[in-house]
Amino acid sequence: MMSFLDFLQRKTPEIQILELLEKHLETCIKATDLLSEAMKQKLDEKNEKANHIIEEIKKAEETADYQRREIIDKLAHGVLPPISKEDMMKLVQLLDNVIDWTDESSQMVRIIPLNNIPEHIRDLLVEQQKLANKCVHALRDTIITLYDDYEKALDRCNLVEIVEHEMDRIYTEIHEALYDTGLSVNQAILIKELADRLESVGDSCEDTADLVRVVVVTAFR
Repeated sequence: MMSFLDFLQRKTPEIQILELLEKHLETCIKATDLLSEAMKQKLDEKNEKANHIIEEIKKAEETADYQRREIIDKLAHGVLPPISKEDMMKLVQLLDNVIDWTDESSQMVRIIPLNNIPEHIRDLLVEQQKLANKCVHALRDTIITLYDDYEKALDRCNLVEIVEHEMDRIYTEIHEALYDTGLSVNQAILIKELADRLESVGDSCEDTADLVRVVVVTAFR
């Protein structure tokens, strides 16, 4: 039986949802930071260490799935204005896409011998991943500030969009570079797959920021 003290200390569903959302965001950050480290280790030809880090990314993706289910379960008992229940479910699913594509990118990093591809393409992939990391960090700040400062949240939405557009430029350069090298078909396909998946990380961040922007504009209307 719940004691009176337990009752007083019990958190409302709204607080529980916010705490779970913050944990979900931190899991996304952990995954993208790990991907940066995995690429670094792969470039240093420390494949065993890189593979261990990639396994950690997979665990983070599984943790995020569990956190998403927890949030959806809590939504049956409360909401967090200005986000409606429906928008919160969309938000969590979009965040899940971010970490899913991060995990998918890591699997390509595991497969591709990064040091055996042309240096200028390798540099573009590294830059693309750095921008993906920056995009996820900006997205985390966007959502966290949503409950404190609407205007700051909008500024962060704009930053996500700016970074994602820079990712688009790098993505185009990678595609152009693939036509100007003597890569085998298999190598070109693998590189394109990695570029596609990293691009999807940025696209998912932008989609999430777009939802936040709609929530903010609606709240001020």
